[in-house]
Amino acid sequence: MMKKYILFSLSIVLFISCHSVPNDDEALSLMLNSIKSHYVPDSRLGVFDIEIKKENNKKVLVGSTTNAHVIKEIKENIGKILPSVEVDVKVLPDQNLGSEIYGVINNSVINMRIKPGFSSGMAKQALLGEKITLLEEKGGWYRAKTSDGYISWLIKSAFTTMDEIALNEWDHKTKVIYTQDYGSSVAIENRNQKVSDLVYGNLLAVDEDRGKYYIVLYPDGRKAIVQKNEVTLLEEWTNTRKLTQQNLLATAKTFMGVPYSWGGNSYKGVDCSGFTSSVYGMNGMQIPRDASLQVLEGTEIDTLGHYSKLEVGDLLFFGRKATEDKTERVVHVGMWIGNGQFIHSQGNVHISSFDKTSPFYDEFNLNRFLRVKRIFENNNI
Repeated sequence: MMKKYILFSLSIVLFISCHSVPNDDEALSLMLNSIKSHYVPDSRLGVFDIEIKKENNKKVLVGSTTNAHVIKEIKENIGKILPSVEVDVKVLPDQNLGSEIYGVINNSVINMRIKPGFSSGMAKQALLGEKITLLEEKGGWYRAKTSDGYISWLIKSAFTTMDEIALNEWDHKTKVIYTQDYGSSVAIENRNQKVSDLVYGNLLAVDEDRGKYYIVLYPDGRKAIVQKNEVTLLEEWTNTRKLTQQNLLATAKTFMGVPYSWGGNSYKGVDCSGFTSSVYGMNGMQIPRDASLQVLEGTEIDTLGHYSKLEVGDLLFFGRKATEDKTERVVHVGMWIGNGQFIHSQGNVHISSFDKTSPFYDEFNLNRFLRVKRIFENNNI
């Protein structure tokens, strides 16, 4: 590790020395870009928010990062560029959060944002009962890492904060998972009063077993009733997850007609990669959230102009092909279901075909087809 660190430090100096740098700020920017590309190449999976500011006639590097090596690298190299620059960069989670650096989602589906604020684009969704790690707070918005490693922002009311002890207590409660597409829980005192809506994948703690129903506990302390025929004990559900082609196909078809929603990964709405990651996740295999990350998984299947080698569950990727002056860009993903067909979320979840004689023929996606990846091996069709 030390040898790798020294080599990288030297590479920064060489990188900067090979550029014609007109001023100190550009030299610092080149250094920061080099460190970022090495330690935090993907902003969806790590934080590198560092900028140059001027305070009291001095230049200061301020911001935050999730990788402690970033700060070490900056301090090691900044003296070779501009010794007078101060470094005020914190490692996340922010110490100002105290001991409560964990959270559990309170509502059926929460939209997480690319930046803090409701006007920002949606990055992904988090589901009721999902655990998150809090990184920092800005104006009532929290940057957090979800269970799949994805980092984005959500409002404080979306979750209940917990310290390690409280999280451990929550973890050890018996849980049920909601297994219907849509539904709701009702109040104990008045069963005509809804407590919240529910979607597949929501997790609730069992407070009491009342025969045909459970009294369940939400992370924020609310209690409600759910019918037993709408939920399954989480441990039992986990033990029944079998990653087979039949199960992937059956799960995928339960999403038919669900509307496309950028950043969505629930029955309330899914984007293309939210759909494929949900289908796999509901069958016991967690895969990356985005198509550009999913394409890095598994084994490539050679199509050679035909699709006889494809199997149910294979992922098809679409986008811009590489040219002499542009790199390949993956922008869409679907799942092969056999007979020349694939299922995907585009407008809504539906079936398309590469067969020109099919009523589901999809010329648009055929023309931008890139490759097929198989991320699990299973011949049980």
